[in-house]
This record gives sequence, C-alpha cells and structure tokens, in this order.
Amino acid sequence: MYKLIKAAFPDYLFRLIKSYLTERTFFVSCNGTTSATLPITAGVPQSSVLGSLLFNFYSADLPTSPSTNLATFADDKALFSSHRNHRYAHLQAQRHLDLLQQWLTKWRIKINTDKTAVVYFTRRRPRDLRQLSFFNEPLTIQTTARYLGIDLDRRFTFASHLQSAAKRATQRTMALYPMLKSPALSIELKLRIYAMMIRPILTYAAPAWQHAAPTNLKKLQIVQNLAARIISGHSKDTRIIQIHEDLNLELLSDFIARTTRSFWHRISITQHAPLHVIGTLLP
Repeated sequence: MYKLIKAAFPDYLFRLIKSYLTERTFFVSCNGTTSATLPITAGVPQSSVLGSLLFNFYSADLPTSPSTNLATFADDKALFSSHRNHRYAHLQAQRHLDLLQQWLTKWRIKINTDKTAVVYFTRRRPRDLRQLSFFNEPLTIQTTARYLGIDLDRRFTFASHLQSAAKRATQRTMALYPMLKSPALSIELKLRIYAMMIRPILTYAAPAWQHAAPTNLKKLQIVQNLAARIISGHSKDTRIIQIHEDLNLELLSDFIARTTRSFWHRISITQHAPLHVIGTLLP
C-alpha cells in the first residue's frame, strides 16, 4: 500500500487493490480435519492473475548497478557480472549483492540461499575462483545453473539441458505409447497429440540454444524419430526421412529454425512498433 501511495496511484485504484489484498484468511484441511482460520498478513494471492503483476510492482525498485545486469521474472532473479578478469567480475557482483541484501532486508523479502547458485561462464579453465556471499552465507559455485527451466552450463553448450529435455520427452512418449499406437485414433489426431504434449518439451526455449552443437541437437531428433515411427506404424527398416514425408512432419531442426525466425521477427516488430496512447475519461 505504501508503494502504491508513493507511486501516486489514483485513489479508486488504491482502494480497489487494498480491498483485494487485505482481510484475507486461510485454513488447512487434512483427512477430514480442519485447522483454525488464520489471517494472511503478507504476500499476494498465489496463482492469481494479479499476483505476478503486484509482485513485479513491489520489486520494481530493486537496486541496479552500472557494472552488472539484473534479469527478473516474477520471483526468479539472475544477476550477471561480466569482465575479462574474473576477480573484477566477482567484485562487481559482490557489490551488487550487498545492495540487494540491504533492499531485501528493508522490504522483508527472504531469499533461499540454498537455491542460489554461482556459475562462472567462461571457455577458459577457471582458476582461483572466489566465493560470493549473501546474508553472511557463502554461495555454492556450480558448473550449471537452472534458470526459468533452462540448464545453463559453464561453456554455454546446453548439452545438459538438451540431454534432460530428450530424456523427459522420451518418458512422455512412452507414457503416451498406447494412444500413439492405437488404431482407433487417426494419424492427424496422433500428430496433434505429439505436437501438444511431446514437441514442446523438445523445443522449449529454442531461440536460446538453437545454435548448439549438432551432436547435442541430434538427441532431440532421435526422440521425434521414435514418436514418428510409433505414430506411422512403419517398421524399423523404413527410413526416417520417408516416415517424415509420409506424415508430412517437419524435421525438428526445420521446425526450430522456422519458429525461432518467427520469434525474433515478433520481437523486432515489438521493439519498433509505435506507441499508441488511448485516453478514457473516468467518472
């Protein structure tokens, strides 16, 4: 509420949001037993439409630094510090972490340091790496970090991420095997099941890793080959290219290239689009 007032929100919006956030309660029910009802004194409603928006507004004044970059997505934060000398990168990152620590303490947000990791991204062999500290706790130095569902490895090969994606997609394919093999379903419906439930696992965040090594990308195509062979019902002797042609199914590399071009085109249009402001008179 304080931040809404400082931002000079209109009174009617302030009162609306205040009524939405205050006087909320909760209880726990387990095996037919219900706990007492208790008040919710902090936070925003989880999984709500406004939850992420209100949290972003609350954390919009996170301290920044000219020497580092801070990427935020709801409550996931990533701090980037870059320099040819890793000691300078370490110093820049530590200074920014100290600023963040002051802000988090002031606004009463707790960070789970056990889930906070440090990765030195470099093609060189890192030596004499120093630990960063946060709230007087040393942060673990790792070779990979998971951010927004992507495994980022030290050399940005994305090998770990693509291997994990291939494994999860294979498990999903085998779980759906009875449906993909069923003669009761049409080929078109089976392909739709694949496109909705398997391929998104293989292609998640493709614009970030589309230029990974062919040996790593091949792992994803192998999963699509498996699904395509199950859907088509062809024998193991049938060439994969023939199966794709019969199903009118793109090779995964072609699909990734096409959708990635579309993604960057939309980004480009958004960045260069003119701003239209529409005013509405409110009573």
